[in-house]
Amino acid sequence: MKPENDRLGVNVSNALNYLGDQGLVATENILSGFPHPSGGNGHRHKQFAENKAAMQEKLKDHFLQESRI
Repeated sequence: MKPENDRLGVNVSNALNYLGDQGLVATENILSGFPHPSGGNGHRHKQFAENKAAMQEKLKDHFLQESRI
């Protein structure tokens, strides 16, 4: 899943998506949606709130998968 607006920064998003596309990183292990932590990002709290449920769901799915191994 490629986020429309990944908050880590364009270069980090591009690098992770490239690695996922190349099969070098499992895309299900990429957790997207965290806002950039910089104090200059005045929207980080809103961005986190908007993405929180999706991130929680992805983490829940990941750990459920891990517990079945």
